[in-house]
This record gives sequence, structure tokens and C-alpha cells, in this order.
Amino acid sequence: MTERFSLRVRIFLFFALIALGAVVAIGLAIAVGLAAEPAERVERLASNAGMAGFAIVVITLLVWMLFDQYLARALHTMARSMESAMHGNVMTLNDDDLRYLGPIRPAATALLAANAELRRQHESERAADEAKIRVHERRLAAILRDFEHPLVLANREHRITLFNAAAAERIGGRGEIGVGRRLDELFDLDVLKASFAEVQLRSRESDGVTVEQRVRVYRELPWAATVTSADDGHTPADSMTVSMSPIRGDDGDVPGYLLVLDARPGGAGPDTAVDVPPSAADANVVAAPPKNATAASRHHFHDFLLFERCPEKALLERPLNTLNFVVFDTETTGLEPSRGDEIISIAGVRVVNGYVIEQDTFDELVNPGRAIPPASTKFHGLVDADVADSDAIEEVLPRFRRFVADSILVAHNAAFDMKFLTLKQSAAGVDFRELAVLDTVLLSAWLHDHTGQHTLDALAERFGVEVHGRHTALGDTLVTAEVFVAMLPALEARGVVTLGDAIDICSRSSDITQAQTRY
Repeated sequence: MTERFSLRVRIFLFFALIALGAVVAIGLAIAVGLAAEPAERVERLASNAGMAGFAIVVITLLVWMLFDQYLARALHTMARSMESAMHGNVMTLNDDDLRYLGPIRPAATALLAANAELRRQHESERAADEAKIRVHERRLAAILRDFEHPLVLANREHRITLFNAAAAERIGGRGEIGVGRRLDELFDLDVLKASFAEVQLRSRESDGVTVEQRVRVYRELPWAATVTSADDGHTPADSMTVSMSPIRGDDGDVPGYLLVLDARPGGAGPDTAVDVPPSAADANVVAAPPKNATAASRHHFHDFLLFERCPEKALLERPLNTLNFVVFDTETTGLEPSRGDEIISIAGVRVVNGYVIEQDTFDELVNPGRAIPPASTKFHGLVDADVADSDAIEEVLPRFRRFVADSILVAHNAAFDMKFLTLKQSAAGVDFRELAVLDTVLLSAWLHDHTGQHTLDALAERFGVEVHGRHTALGDTLVTAEVFVAMLPALEARGVVTLGDAIDICSRSSDITQAQTRY
């Protein structure tokens, strides 16, 4: 009935109810007091005044509850819905609670429609720009693929920003190579640091020299202690001879370097620093073309934004969109890790600088050492025969830990998945407790506190993420990664910019965190 009144009239009615209630309460108090015997009137009036005051408080609270339900809460819901629309896939305001907002709701709906049109235009322009970029990427990839020397570019943090198929082939089974991963997962960090320091020094000393006389430092670069043997079973050599050249910025700074693997200078022994013309150095590079370009081509080859990272900032102070994440998910025999349920599948995908690197994934089945209950199979579709020949979790978990390296972990309902990992980490000889963990459920509960819908399907719909392979470890991992990346602008708009900000949100006590303790 109140929907026919204007919004201003509805707000007036709330205050009118308070005033009317106060008048009625005071009037009744006076009338009852005057009806008493003359000797009792003063005492009765005082008593009734107290009761009238209490009644006014009760009336005020009741009116506030109505105001909160039909106006304050509706305005809050509308504000959060519009925030979701700005950074997600919400195009209309359909919540029934908004029907009392009068002209505000249609005005907000019109703004959403205009925003949707602007987003469509932006997406169209971005698609066109990305198409042009992909043309250049394909050209770059073709050049790198056909270039026979194994090349790796890294930033000052020794994170890989570019590599070619020959480098992926040369590393072979000795370790993983991927954009955003640290080179000290492959090579000795102390030698890398010393070599880069010398490259920086020599670059400053040679400022102004021609490109034909650029700096090259040659080193015997030892493999890291964690590097495994090659796939062919042969023990790898203790080191690899490489050349390191500086990547110079416009301001003369050296934000990174280029490594040529298996490089040998003409006439110069290892562990020496020499300046040689590129033509002379290239003529003495010893490198075979890749034998298996198909295997190497699964990698994402470059991300030059990694050169812009600020290593002097502490991890917690870094913006979320500049960090390395591994988004992961598990499929299990059940929902009670503390009561014997086991992992049967684990998957992860790397997110670098706000982009999902779909080519850099981890996806393995796990033999749980027990039967998979039919009730669990209904969700993920896995049966005993699917995992019978798979490795046990004690063998799979170390490989997953190497894949994660020093990245920040992200999961949907992370407490569930992390409980499984931490219960098995001692037996597997690994440790996940030193890693930062973010939970998309908790981030969503803070970001969209106007709704209780925080399932992965709900978030995918809210942010316009297409769902594939639902209830498989890799499928859910990719959906969660896209949702997380879509969350970043919305979080930034609400003041959650750094990793420390996000961890603070996930650490706050709530009904969800209390429920997660049952795992």
C-alpha cells in the first residue's frame, strides 16, 4: 500500500509515527494519572511518565526497524549492487526490498543500463586492441620459437619475464620454467645475484657505448639444490655456462637481464666478464634447436610488466595486481579431512600481474589409498578406477609445492583445501604454513555484504565469468582464478589495494570463518 506514496512522504511517515506514538504515550500517562485519587495523582503521574518514556523508546526502536528494513537496508543493497555492476555482471536491480525506494530505483537502473552500454563499448574496443596485440605476440612467439638459442629474460627479482621454446627444451625435466617463476628455482641464487650485480656495475661503467659493444658477463651457473635429474635418467652437469646481458631502461636503470643458456665466449673461459660484439658472441653460442616444440609451446612466453615491479617494497605492501598467485582447488573423498577423507585430485593455475596464465597449470589425480564413496562421485565424477594408477599424496604434494614456489595461494573456501594440505604436509616433507593464503569466499562476503550468496557459481554469475568443468579440480581452479582477477578492481575501489589489506579482510571473524573451523 505504501508504494503509492512518494519517497519523501514515506520518510515523513516514519518520523510521524514516532511523534504520534510519543503524543499517545504521554496523553495516556496524563489521562491515567488524572483519573487517580487526588492524593495519588503526583505519584501516579510520575510513574506513568516513566512508562510513557519507555513506550516512546520502544516505539522509536520499532520505527527504526521499519526504516532499516524498507529504506536503510534497501539503500545499502542498492549501493552494493551498483558496485557489483561497475565491476561485474549485474545489469538490473531486481531485489524486492528496493521497491520502496521510489524514483531512486528506476534512476539507478537507468545508470546501470548506461554503464552496461559503456562496458560493451569498452569490451569491443579492448577486444580490437587485444586482437592487434595478439598479432604482435604471434610474431614475437614465432621469432622466439624459431630462434635456436635458449633465451630467458628476468627482472631484478630474478623472475622470468620471457623465455623461448629452446629454453623450455633445454631445462627439460630438471625443473619448471614459466612466466613469473623465480630463476633461483633452477639456478644457484648467490651466483645469480653476484652476476647481476656485476652486470649492473659494468652497465653503468659502459654507459654511452654502442649497442655493438654491449656488456656480456659469462658464468658457470650452478643448478639449484632442488633441481631434479633429467627425464632421461642421466645426472645433469653441476652447472651450465650462460651469458648475462643487462636490459636497460629509459632512465639508464637496469631492471633485468637476458640469459643465453649454453653460451661460451670465443677465447674466454668461464667465470669471466668480457665485453664482446653480439655477432662474435652469438657465433660462439652452443645451443641445439628444440627437439620437442609442442611440449614447450604450452607455456606462456612473456610478461614485460614484471620489469615494473618494485622489489624494495615488502610483500604485504605490494599491490595485489602486481603479485604472483597460484589459485588452486582439490577434489576429495568427502568433506571431513580431520576424519580420514583424502585428496583425489589437485589442480592449480598461475596468476601473474592480474592475468590468468592458463598455459601454466598443475593438474594431477591422487590415489587416496581408500575407496571413493558414491556420494562423492556424484559431485566430481571420479571413481576408484580413475585414480588406481595415480601417485599417492606423499608423492604429488612435493610436486605441487614446487609449482607453487613462493606464490600466494588463493582458493574458494580456502580453509577446506588448506586443511587437507596441512594434514599431509609432514608426511610429504613439505610446508605450506609459510605461504600467504587468500579466500574468495571471505573476500566476497566483505565485498558483497548485502547478500548471502557467495558460492562459486554465484560469484561467477556476478562477475560474468563463464563456467567450464565445474566440480573438477582444474575446472573449478580456472573459474576461481577468473573470479579472483575480476574481484581485484572491485576490491581496489573499496580501498583493498595491497596484500596486507586483503589478508586483513580474510582474517576478520565472521559467521563464515566460524563455520570453517569445523574442518
